[in-house]
Amino acid sequence: MEIGCSYPRTFMFYMKLIDLFLKGFAVNFYCGFMPPRRHSKPTREIILEFMRKANRPVRVKEIASGTGINYNTVRGRLQELKKRGLVEVCEGGWKIR
Repeated sequence: MEIGCSYPRTFMFYMKLIDLFLKGFAVNFYCGFMPPRRHSKPTREIILEFMRKANRPVRVKEIASGTGINYNTVRGRLQELKKRGLVEVCEGGWKIR
């Protein structure tokens, strides 16, 4: 009876698995791994497009639910757009200038 006859094969199998995992991790880490985007356009463009179609002041919650973009992301992008002078806050929510 041979003890550990499959040990070298099993060991090498797991070493290759670990090596592949670490290489994948290094590639993702080095390349700045980002999850796939849900939208093909930048978020600010999606928000502006939604606001143009609404053609009235809209609230952040309405934009978030209508576009599928996270509420806090919408808030942040609206602040950026406000600094650029593209949107403004009004009585009913946000509107395009």
